[in-house]
This record gives sequence, C-alpha cells and structure tokens, in this order.
Amino acid sequence: MEFCEECLKNEFIKESIAVQSEKIGDCNICGSDNVRIIDIGHLHELLTPILDLYIVNPDGKKIIELLRDDWLLFKNIDNDRLLELLRNAKYGDNNLEWNYVPLVEQQDVLDWSSFKKELKHNNRFFPKSFPNHDELASLMSYLSFVIEARNQTFYRARIIKSGDEIYAPENMGAPPPELASHGRANPFGISYLYVASTENTAVSEVRPHNGERLAIARFNNLNSLKLVDLRNPRQTLVPFRYSEDSLKNIYKGLALLETLGVELTKPVSQDKAPLEYLSSQYLCEFIKSQQYDGVIYKSSLGDSDNYAIFNESHLECHEVIKVKVSETKITHVAC
Repeated sequence: MEFCEECLKNEFIKESIAVQSEKIGDCNICGSDNVRIIDIGHLHELLTPILDLYIVNPDGKKIIELLRDDWLLFKNIDNDRLLELLRNAKYGDNNLEWNYVPLVEQQDVLDWSSFKKELKHNNRFFPKSFPNHDELASLMSYLSFVIEARNQTFYRARIIKSGDEIYAPENMGAPPPELASHGRANPFGISYLYVASTENTAVSEVRPHNGERLAIARFNNLNSLKLVDLRNPRQTLVPFRYSEDSLKNIYKGLALLETLGVELTKPVSQDKAPLEYLSSQYLCEFIKSQQYDGVIYKSSLGDSDNYAIFNESHLECHEVIKVKVSETKITHVAC
C-alpha cells in the first residue's frame, strides 16, 4: 500500500516524501491526483520512535488521541483516514483499540511554582528549587533557532511625550543600564532591547491612548541571532526529527516548556510586576548564560511576537517613522 504527500497534511512528512520518493501517481487514500507517493512502510518508520514512548494501560488514551494531544499531530485529519493509514502501517486493529500511557513522566510544573515562590519570598539569588541546569539547557537546545544576518525586520515603538519632534535612531534602542527598570525578561539595571515582529504589536506594547503620537523604529539584525523560541513548544518540537532517547527527554519536559512560554507572555499588573517578573528574568538570564542572543515569545497585547535581545548591538535602527494612534480596543472577561 502507498500513501501520498497530501494524506496527513504535515509539512515534515511532505518534505520527507519529497526527498525519499521519485514516484508520481494517484493516491487511493485521500484521492489526490498526480502527487508524490511512497510505500506505507515509510510512515511506520516515522511513527515508531514516537509510539515506542507509550505502553498499554486500560486507564490511558487511544493512540490517535496521544498523537494529537501530546504532539499536535494530524489534528486536521479525519479519524477514518488516519485509522486506515495506521492499520496499514503495521499497527493493526488491536493496537489501535487498546489504551496507552507514557513510559516516562512529565516534569511536574509544580516544581516551577515552587521555584517562583522561593524566588519571590525566600531565596532571591541562590534558589534551590530551580530546575536542573543540564536538563533545562538540553530542553532549550531543542527550541533553538537562528535568524540569519539582515534577514528580518524588527520594530520598537516609543510614545512622543512632548512636541512633534521625532526621536533620532540612536534614541530608539535599549535604555542605558542606569535607567533600565525591571522588565518581563530583564532584571533591574540590566538593559535588554525589546522589539516586536510587527508594527501593530510594537505599538500595542507601549499601551498608547487614542490620539497619541508614537515613533516606530525599524531594526535589522547585523549578525545572525541564536534564539530560544518559547511561543508554542509543542508545535515547534516536530517529533519526527528526533531519536527515541531525545524524544523521551523532550516528552519529560514538554509541560515545563509550555509553562516557561506562559511566564513570558501572561499579562502582569504593574503593581505586581517587580515580584511576578522575577522568575521570567531568572529564566532569561539562564538562557543568556547558555550563549543565546535572546528569546522569542508571544505578545500578551499584540497579535504577533516579541523578542528580548540581550545585546542591542546585534540590531541596527535604519529608519524611524512617526504615527498617530487612531483606535484602541479593550475587551473584558469575568475572572
């Protein structure tokens, strides 16, 4: 039996088939015509390291649920097609009917909660409950990616406080250390450059009022940037890329990685910020100690992403424009 590059709507599998198959034909599984097809054994090879993470247990979940919940795989594929592919990939009806649980336990996110509490109220500089350094460094390496030099534009906004004079490019970077207040990623007195991936997100981050005038700086990265991506670890970590041993380590730390991403994203009121930011600051200082240039995380105010760049000299401001805020929107939910 053969399946095609369109069957599972997964970019990694599509690219893998493109590399390993030279056969073009019609797919009997999804009905696609004139597509690249490959023997179903290829799917077996891709899935086996993932499925070997689980063992049969009546209190567990079906294989399909685990693939979707733990690894965000095949969420847009209907059950009938996925079941047909798995049956023919040597997993059989019995294997698909049984329930499974993971072989390894995920690191308890309560460990992170204990660390936050210790950092805020007991031990500011030498916390004993911080996750194991080697294990955390290993997890960060899976989320590492590089933006090549001059390959992306970044944005930073500042409110123009008086008059109409726009800020000069040299005044749109990070504040000097003596003026650096505590931030989501930086400790007090340590200056990071916060930038966004879009103009709208950069504007949202300064919380302007209607009618206010802002300066928006556009930056390019002079050097390649090695960053840690904390936006969506389950989506970023494509399990087909890793060996079984690596997958065990990744699975163990998945819940913790998601928690770290939330730490950098969640809204924090200004009166609580000095304490609430301590854990995310500690995390970013640890990431910096591992020779990364910064982190990327979701914006809690805008519709895109934010970057905390540890050394502002990696970016160069090449343009500053002036804009006027025409509309702000605020919504609310019960809490």
